[in-house]
Amino acid sequence: MSTLNIPKFTFETLTGSGNWVPPKGVREVEATIVGGGGGGGGGGGGAPGAGQSGSGGGGGASGEHVTVIFSTVGVSSIAYACGSGGGAGGAGGVSGNGSNGGTGGNSYFERARAKGGALGNGGLFASGPGSGGNGTSGGSNGGNGGTGPSTGASGTGSDANTGGGGAGSGGGFVSPGIEGGGGGGAGAPSIFGNGGNGQNGQPAGGPNSFSNSSTAGGLGAGGGGGGGSRSNANTGGAGAAGGAGAIRLRYAVPGENN
Repeated sequence: MSTLNIPKFTFETLTGSGNWVPPKGVREVEATIVGGGGGGGGGGGGAPGAGQSGSGGGGGASGEHVTVIFSTVGVSSIAYACGSGGGAGGAGGVSGNGSNGGTGGNSYFERARAKGGALGNGGLFASGPGSGGNGTSGGSNGGNGGTGPSTGASGTGSDANTGGGGAGSGGGFVSPGIEGGGGGGAGAPSIFGNGGNGQNGQPAGGPNSFSNSSTAGGLGAGGGGGGGSRSNANTGGAGAAGGAGAIRLRYAVPGENN
């Protein structure tokens, strides 16, 4: 009776940058590469009066993911670099628009590359919301911010089925001049990490503060968008940074079987 030897796979997760050295006897390695997540856009500022609240910033997109297999026969080391997460979008000042988040950095393993996630756009003062970052191939889209003026609407979730951040709640609407800020859009998840949460918009009836903060994305995931200001002389909320990229390796070591 013959014996079936099923190889035992070893997994490694690489972050940062450096040179990966194949263990002795390993003949090939499978690498799943994820780019850095996009940063969430900042929320728009407000001003007193009807139609003067801020809209929420969009959530960042997740980084692209790519899976490749490399032969390691005769290879002493393989260079790699994991892209940085996109920066957080700044809050809009009084009567000002929020700033866009930053685009995530590309990740590399030898010749293979995964692109960073797209940025979330800043929410506007007295106008529309920031749109979420568009996911590249293998990535997910960030959620759109919610509209502030005349609605105080909530932000939207990512298009991903699981792992997306929570969208920020809208501040609501009482009457013209008592309008809440739009909620921040949700960050998109990657295959390695959850998307960041969008910030809640300031409530129509006050206070002039935020009940929560946007949160950063996990590895390769998008950051949440900032919330908009209510219709008062107030600033919006900041978006959150995207998560840094990462690389996950899988390989079989000779002599190790299940």
